[in-house]
Amino acid sequence: MLENEQQTSDVAILAGRVPFRNGLYVVGPFAERVSFAAQQRRALSLVWGIDQDLRRAGQPRGLWRKKVGVVGAGLAGLTCSLALAAFESSVWIFDEQLRALNRMMKADHRDIHPTINFWPREELEVTTFLPFLNWFQDSCDGVLKRVWDEWETLQSQTNLIKRIESGCTVHRIGAQGDHWNIEATTTDGRTLPKTSFDILILATGFGTERIVLGADSAGYWEAERDPIGPLVKAESSPCHHHVISGTGDGGLIEVLRLLYGKFRAGSIERWTVPMISDAGLAEAISPIESEVRHRVSDAILHGALGLDDTAKDEISEFLWDRYTSVLNEGMISESVEQEMCAAQTHVHKVVLLGERPSPLEHTASPYHRLLLTFCIYMGLVEYHRVEGKVAVADCLETGGRAALAQRLGIVRKDLTFKSIGQIGRSFARTAEPETVQLPCSLFICRHGYKSPLSELLDEANSPDVSYVRTRQQLYGDQDALTLEQIHSYAKELGLSTPQDRAAWADRHEEMAVDYFRRRHGLHARAWAPARARDKTVYKLRAPRREEDARTRDSSKLIPRTFMGVPVEAARALPVQGKWQGHG
Repeated sequence: MLENEQQTSDVAILAGRVPFRNGLYVVGPFAERVSFAAQQRRALSLVWGIDQDLRRAGQPRGLWRKKVGVVGAGLAGLTCSLALAAFESSVWIFDEQLRALNRMMKADHRDIHPTINFWPREELEVTTFLPFLNWFQDSCDGVLKRVWDEWETLQSQTNLIKRIESGCTVHRIGAQGDHWNIEATTTDGRTLPKTSFDILILATGFGTERIVLGADSAGYWEAERDPIGPLVKAESSPCHHHVISGTGDGGLIEVLRLLYGKFRAGSIERWTVPMISDAGLAEAISPIESEVRHRVSDAILHGALGLDDTAKDEISEFLWDRYTSVLNEGMISESVEQEMCAAQTHVHKVVLLGERPSPLEHTASPYHRLLLTFCIYMGLVEYHRVEGKVAVADCLETGGRAALAQRLGIVRKDLTFKSIGQIGRSFARTAEPETVQLPCSLFICRHGYKSPLSELLDEANSPDVSYVRTRQQLYGDQDALTLEQIHSYAKELGLSTPQDRAAWADRHEEMAVDYFRRRHGLHARAWAPARARDKTVYKLRAPRREEDARTRDSSKLIPRTFMGVPVEAARALPVQGKWQGHG
């Protein structure tokens, strides 16, 4: 998080306000970065911006004592509700799931990381740095359980968040004078009475996944049906081909999971730490990403059709040219190559399908793009640009492979598609169109999500979905919080603030203990010399019994700060230099 970046409330309002609809706002989902931490930042920035905007519009008390409806009880909606409570707003939450965070609460097969999607624009940190609902890299279910426990505690203390109306489908929103009404029904058939709100915030998340007819792909967050985990743990694969369709973060993550069994999706692995910690590599990637942001902005602001397919193709070409140059210049060290080769699974090749001239899209994170380009360089990935739809049919092959597939819970498919461009190990492209048939394939689709915002805003007689999308593409990723905002939110909810380091460290000590024990096999505790509250640090030490330590090289991976509090080693365990990576 850029503590010195003074985000203005104007930018938050530009990204979050539905044009020409006073009092109606959205959190995401059309900005480029798709991550939990980004959504939390957007939620906090938006609520702060709404308050400032109201004050400038002649309402000196801003959000104080306003009646606010929040549609969606995901991470963004829950973060919004606490931010509103800090302004003493009364908050009602509506969610279609029977339980908040329900879709992702069981996703123990995926890790999420708080800051990897901000690299290289921001330095990597092992934690978020928010006034509340903080977390560190961990399995998705672990993160959300801690977030939910803290939210429940704070919700009960404020008495301002009235309730979560679960299992509730919002059919229509509409303006009546200066207020917004909601029409909704619950799963048990009840029709909720129309409720009038001063402010309405739509935090509906990223919606439902787009699928290919006949693909039978498990949902991204479905742990029970996930085929990759069982496949890479088995001694062999029951499939002739392993095919991923989609070149956003979801698709690239699935490619990496197939090739590297310990890659848990969105995480920083021990063997990728030296690569992304290399200052030279970050310096090489940063201007590429800056140029891409300029191209996206120019296409939106000055292009006749906005960010159309032509503009996206040109950006994809540009990214491929620059990222391959980085690898050809030897920016990836030999030791990293060796580590990655040692981490490979028995899956020796993955076929990646996409609609752009290269597998690199501007919406995917630089980290995943870099790893994918490296995998193509190593001959582990073959990319096809597909024209039209992929024909999907059930695989009828029987015998031992069929029995193994059934045991592993893998649905196999026969695929046919028209390839109009192919990229392989040499980085060279073949442009001859051809029909490709891939029988007996593992086929996983990651084509992104369909946002429910379109239906809600259309019901409000608003043509402004395109306006919201455009504004968020331009401004939605300018979501850094200032220390002033963090301090103010925490203080208003009666929480410790970063300015009181001792209390702040005590508040997060349990999290620090959990992180260092499980990620590094080390003990941690908050410590400060007498009368030196501003010098509080987290002291680390190895377990007494040598065999209890998970790794002997933990010192190379220990972060220099945790939640902004310095980390020091006790006894003979040095912390080398500044931040060097994540475990």
